[in-house]
Formats: sequence, structure tokens, C-alpha cells
Amino acid sequence: MPDLLYLLQLEAHRSQLGELKDKAQDSESDLGATLSQLQEFEESLRHTEDDLNHVLDMVQSQRLVAGDVEAIRDQQDAFKVRNEGFSLVREKIRQGTRVESDFGNNSELKPPLTKQSFPAV
Repeated sequence: MPDLLYLLQLEAHRSQLGELKDKAQDSESDLGATLSQLQEFEESLRHTEDDLNHVLDMVQSQRLVAGDVEAIRDQQDAFKVRNEGFSLVREKIRQGTRVESDFGNNSELKPPLTKQSFPAV
């Protein structure tokens, strides 16, 4: 009779072990998905930082305001082109880096900006 009890306990332990293995595999899978989303977010953040640095370079390269009318018009045209680039970056930041605070949601990141996204100055 004791052998039957041991066999029943052994079977119960095997069942518990199988359940624990399944839970561990599910957790590992969830962690892998979260890691993948974090890596995508990090890449998007890096591209956004690169784009912001590019915009900063554009702002720093802005010439001083000139005194004659023609030079002012040229600067206004250059500013309009740069402002379009800023608007583009601002919009892409809003669209491209939205990530749900809950990584369990399958939020989709937009493609990152590139330097080709900006008009030539």
C-alpha cells in the first residue's frame, strides 16, 4: 500500500513540474517579446535624438539677421525651409515615437527619420 501512495505522490509532483515548466516557458516568451519592444523603442529614440541633433545644427548654422531688404528676404526663405523641416520632425516625433506605457500592447513604431527627410539648405 505505501508504494501506491508514493506513486500517487510522484505523479502529482510530475504534474506540478509540468505546470511549472509551462509557466516558465510562457514567462520566457513574454520577456523575449518585451525585450524586442524595448530594443525597437531604443532604436526609435536613437533616431529621434539624431534628428534633433540635426535640427540643432541647422538652427546653429542660421546666419545673423541682415540689414538690407534682399538679404532679409533670403533669410526669410531659408527660415521657411527650415521651419518646414522642424514641422516635419515635430510631426514625426508625435507619430513615430508613440509607445504604449504597457508593453503588453502591440504598439507599432513608425519608421525613424533620416537626414534625407530634411530639405536641403
